[in-house]
Amino acid sequence: MHDPFKPSATLDLEPAPKSIGINSLLFLLASIAAYMLATDVIFLLKTEQGSLRGASSVSFIHHIYLSVIPFEAAYFRLGSSIAALLFIIFSARNNLLLAKHAHFLHAYVATQLIYQILAITGVAGILSQVAGTSALDISFWFHPDMRSNTAMLLLRFALLLLSPIAFFILCLIATSKIRKHNNLSFNEIR
Repeated sequence: MHDPFKPSATLDLEPAPKSIGINSLLFLLASIAAYMLATDVIFLLKTEQGSLRGASSVSFIHHIYLSVIPFEAAYFRLGSSIAALLFIIFSARNNLLLAKHAHFLHAYVATQLIYQILAITGVAGILSQVAGTSALDISFWFHPDMRSNTAMLLLRFALLLLSPIAFFILCLIATSKIRKHNNLSFNEIR
């Protein structure tokens, strides 16, 4: 029964029962967020060195991202990664917070995925500028000069996309486990 002497906000903040499975999922989420935070710190350091300006000629979006607002983008990446990591760490105490505000983590992982796609298209654009052909052409990737590096490059591209995709999948799994563990439906969480 609802206690009339407690405001409704305090009822929502009561700690949820603990589960080893949920805590291990939160640990995995925190470790992936820490990895993405480390890559964002590296991006900030490379932005301060100016070593990424060469990739700004690939497209208009790369020009904006790497030449017009490089420090704003780098600090936003760093700030959002810190906020996501802190949110995951603090939601280990109260799992319902993660289930309630998972949209923040979904937006975070969407921005991380966009950053990685920009990095991949930047590298492909630079390679196509150097080769003089389009990176979308299949003959570009199977050219004798490029063939030895194609597998390694495609593997690196896949690994760049792996951490945001794994983070998103683990976030969905953790949210559903929290709902199931607390016997809550989707509407009860909101």
